[in-house]
Amino acid sequence: MKNLDKNSKGFISLNLSLILTIFISLYFTGAFAIAISQQRDYVRSTCVNEATDLQAATLKNVRYLFSLNKYSTVLRRGITTAKIALALAAATMNAPAVAAADKILSGLYRAQDALDKVQKVLLFKARAELQTKHLALVAKINSGQRDEARPWNKMISMLSLFTPKRFPRFAVRADSEGGVAPNYEWEPDAEKKLTLAYSWNMFFRTEDGYHTVLQWMNSIKVECSVAPNLKEEKWQLTINADK
Repeated sequence: MKNLDKNSKGFISLNLSLILTIFISLYFTGAFAIAISQQRDYVRSTCVNEATDLQAATLKNVRYLFSLNKYSTVLRRGITTAKIALALAAATMNAPAVAAADKILSGLYRAQDALDKVQKVLLFKARAELQTKHLALVAKINSGQRDEARPWNKMISMLSLFTPKRFPRFAVRADSEGGVAPNYEWEPDAEKKLTLAYSWNMFFRTEDGYHTVLQWMNSIKVECSVAPNLKEEKWQLTINADK
């Protein structure tokens, strides 16, 4: 009976050790899964939200720029009409008519110069906003990842890099007439040039002190892109959150 008791105790002790080992392994496996899931969800949601806001702001700037086309068109036509009136007045040697037409033409040129300045300031600000916010998005996600990873730093070593796949462009140009205060239009392949596309790579492994419990090394990759749909001037957003 004594021998049996000793064997029973040994068996129970062995089972307890096995159960404890399994429990600890499950705990660390769960911790890894939670940590990786938190990282991935943070990157994916932040990328989509920030990129969508940035794309919406960019399209808003484009709408404003394009809304000025009606004024540039009116000025172009007015200048053409004033030039014809000036030529006719000069041909008939009508000095008062020449003076009146010349005054109107000068006023139209001043208005055109003023509109041209407004357009150029808007273009500069829109391009600067696009690039600044684009880089700020990358910095925000890379910084936020460190905060998300901090509770797990003792168990998991993470190397994370969120980078742009390309730099977006404010893809508009002056129309074929060009000149001062032109009409603006989309560049060819504007959707592709305006697309915000990012890649996230994370490599992770168990910290040295936990190798006896769980030894794990892996990597994941996430891509996020937000592109405008410019067909039929609907200007909707197309989101690819993960692939």
